[in-house]
Amino acid sequence: MPFARVNGINLHYRCSGNGEPLILVAGWGTDSRTWVFQLPVFRKYFQVITFDNRGVGRSDKPHGPYSMLQMAEDVIGLMDCLHIGAASVLGLSMGGMIAQEAAINYPERVLRLVLGCTFAGRRDGGGPTQDYVRHAGEDVRQLRVTLASLATNNPMTRFFVVTVARLLSGCGIEGFQSQGAAIRDHDTTDRLHLIRCPTLVVAGTRDRVIRPESSELIASRLPQGRLFLIENGSHSISSENRREFNQVVLRFLLDEAEELNALSA
Repeated sequence: MPFARVNGINLHYRCSGNGEPLILVAGWGTDSRTWVFQLPVFRKYFQVITFDNRGVGRSDKPHGPYSMLQMAEDVIGLMDCLHIGAASVLGLSMGGMIAQEAAINYPERVLRLVLGCTFAGRRDGGGPTQDYVRHAGEDVRQLRVTLASLATNNPMTRFFVVTVARLLSGCGIEGFQSQGAAIRDHDTTDRLHLIRCPTLVVAGTRDRVIRPESSELIASRLPQGRLFLIENGSHSISSENRREFNQVVLRFLLDEAEELNALSA
């Protein structure tokens, strides 16, 4: 069971596949198991690194609050431990916020960026949906269940994830809250222009957690940003809309890699 000592804590991680490194950064309260539908596909083309963010899974759970920059530095520290100079980075939801900070503060370490169902800040029409805001003051245990329900649009999927959320509602409460504090304070709106690498911003048009307009805002302010909206997609686009999500992400990463190789030849 591999662990890396990063920023004074132990991060649980796994590497799978061969090729150029691709780091997957999970969202709020979820661990590396969230990538179950991506790993079999992505590892055919990349060396895929998945890990548990601080506060969840098998990684350490230090007292919070946490910050997005702190968790971005965890990503960079993991890369250092694995002797990875630069990598493509894919982040979902909170993972997309972490990925933004990594690309802004360590531009030489991020080759390509994929930001899924995330936001840069709560200004200019970005941020959580009203559906989420109405429940934001709930007890943290109930909030986990509510978030699981809002994140899914398919009734069968919702039944499964809500059942799991209820079973786990009391687990890792402090880490969940500490990550939530980082989300609350996140704002890269005025720094998005510092992300210079090619970036794909992808979201579902029926995301009930984060407003799809948030992705439009991010893409419009990136020097090399492109936007892809998955019609009727939920917040859980990597699972409920996994085929389309995997296709568009792979197409972007492979096309950009081919273009870079052509320019280097």
